[in-house]
Amino acid sequence: MEVRKSRNRVRRRAWLDVVRGLLVALAVVAPIAWGKGLDEQLGQAVVATLLITVLALAGLVVRGWPVKLRLQAMDWAALALLALSALSISWAPYRRGAEFSVLRLLVYFLCLWMARSLLTTGFWQRVLLLGLISGGGVVGILGVREYLMTWRMQGDLSWRIFSTFVSPNLTAGLFVMLLPLVVLLLLELGRRERKARRASELSDEWWRTLRPLVITAGLIMLVALALTASKGGAIAAVIALGVLGWGLVPARSSRSRIIRRGTWIAIVAALGLIVLLPPARTRVVAAFTTQFNSTAFRYYLWSGMLQMIRDRPLTGFGTGGFNWSYAGYAVAGNAQLGHNAYLQVGAETGVPGAVAYLALWVALVSALSRPLRERADPAGRAWAAATLAGLAGFLFQNAVDNNWYYPGLMIPLFLLLGMVLGRELPETPGPVSATEERQDRAPGWLRVGGLVVGVGMLAVSGWFVLRYLPAERLKRLAAETRSLPRATEMVRQALRLDAGDVQTYMMLASGLMARGTEAAYREAIQMRLQAARVLWLQPANWRELAVLYAQVGQMEEALQAAATANAQCPYYALGLLTQARVAEMAGRPELVRSSYQKLSALHEGPQGKYPALGDMVETSYLYAWQYLAQDAKRRGEEETAVENWRKMAGLLEKYWKLSNRQRELLVRLKLTSEVDEQAFGMMTREVVGGLRETGQAADREAADRVLSALAEREQARREEAERAGEEAR
Repeated sequence: MEVRKSRNRVRRRAWLDVVRGLLVALAVVAPIAWGKGLDEQLGQAVVATLLITVLALAGLVVRGWPVKLRLQAMDWAALALLALSALSISWAPYRRGAEFSVLRLLVYFLCLWMARSLLTTGFWQRVLLLGLISGGGVVGILGVREYLMTWRMQGDLSWRIFSTFVSPNLTAGLFVMLLPLVVLLLLELGRRERKARRASELSDEWWRTLRPLVITAGLIMLVALALTASKGGAIAAVIALGVLGWGLVPARSSRSRIIRRGTWIAIVAALGLIVLLPPARTRVVAAFTTQFNSTAFRYYLWSGMLQMIRDRPLTGFGTGGFNWSYAGYAVAGNAQLGHNAYLQVGAETGVPGAVAYLALWVALVSALSRPLRERADPAGRAWAAATLAGLAGFLFQNAVDNNWYYPGLMIPLFLLLGMVLGRELPETPGPVSATEERQDRAPGWLRVGGLVVGVGMLAVSGWFVLRYLPAERLKRLAAETRSLPRATEMVRQALRLDAGDVQTYMMLASGLMARGTEAAYREAIQMRLQAARVLWLQPANWRELAVLYAQVGQMEEALQAAATANAQCPYYALGLLTQARVAEMAGRPELVRSSYQKLSALHEGPQGKYPALGDMVETSYLYAWQYLAQDAKRRGEEETAVENWRKMAGLLEKYWKLSNRQRELLVRLKLTSEVDEQAFGMMTREVVGGLRETGQAADREAADRVLSALAEREQARREEAERAGEEAR
């Protein structure tokens, strides 16, 4: 009997070691693979994490928890936020987005709870630490490589690296979180070298080989942090360094003055490195000139979210629904995310959700700062100080960026938090008596609850694996296929697998539009209407629907669809342009004129001054100014015509100076096309002729600048064609 119990304990520990290894692998993979988007890569991250979690829960339910996980303030806050988010699915504008949001929360909190229960021994804690630093080092290497390649191929020293993330700010957020851990591991290695090691721990040689690897990874991440040129990341790094210096030693310690002076030296050195490198230097200089686009855009974005909270203080607009609900509040351009997670959570789940979200972070900060207040041993204080430093930087950056919404950042963070919070709950080594084993195992209600949750998550994971991922793969293949009929058929197959995804309907409608036949247009209309049924609040879908109705001659329906798009997003420049064009086709001159006047007025307000994409060009204004200039010319209002030509000259000069990458982005976002570029060439000649007739030197100079920018663009196009021809030969 005793032999059998001993074997069961061995199997249990082996099972738990497998789960621990999977958690460490998750910490390494997450920042490398899951930072690029909120659609298919989020789905892959959720699926992979859910499968690992199901495996862990199954083992824990069968074998029993290694320790008792007592519910604390952070757990109640997490459960409250999870419950409120799940409840808001019923009124969310897009059910699929809401389901993803709840799954994402579940993944985050399971990582926290599992790390707190499983990563409690010194060995696994150090392995996780090395895994996190290794993942950050890989992200840093990829980012530096990206910068060097861009410098070599385009000669652009001001390039901001993205690495494995969708935004340089998110890349900076990862480094801010991990750099204090580099300091922690170096301190730990030094401490271990000065102390005798137990025979069961790792050898001296193994630990000594880690030092150059950790130092190299830390330097790479520091350089990559500077190359992101993230202002929020730079401030967050300074905050993290300050908290680290404050927390490493007690205030009255003999080493406190040395540590604090070292911290200030590190802060000055980090700021110097950031300012010296070209990407950050460009943005720092711009911050003291007239380029305040990012700050001003955030101001209007946050103002819109505050209005959303005031309008629905108790329920919010539904979790995962900000991308669509905010369109009606957008003053300075629409945005997918709010660049302030605290306000965005409040806009989505109401004031109760925001309170639960803030309570979660307050509880986590309080738990991490406890060892600092209680004068814990140096090792415990170092662990708490480094983790609290990374968390402090994250909390600041989470107020100006979107860190909360990317698993590539949050999975490593919650694994780290759970591991540090579980340091005081070690497993009992050696033989365990029957009484101790019963006390060690989770209570029956928790095991049954874990079994129910595990089975439910297994069902969810199976659904995603069998339906969602194949559908996403088909859509990705369709986007890469040159054969239009084959691509359309792939999207149809994806639609049969997953009928709740609005993007599939819209993608199929775009493919049908490309065929150019009336039958295809009518089928595309049905797909757009289905997309509207799944997600009503989608201005781009209604705008495309207006274009389709106009193509088949249903002008009243086209005008109604355009009006719906502009009602959902009052500051939608492309929507007003579409409404003006449809009104012109319908023979409604007054509506044409009023639409172009509204579009021109947008440029004078926050929408024109502080667009969502500050380095891009909103070309819709050109059509409005061209119409208003021609209309003024017909009316004999020469000064009004000249004023509109001047506006066109400034925007055309900016457009012709766009890089290939920026122009490709405009086409990918469907803001311009090749037809538009031909129209802009004709506009340039019209503007140049009009401005030269005024006889004013300033107008002639503006006309020459536009012509020069166009000539440079045409020269670059010829060189690209020659290079392409040489490569083809």
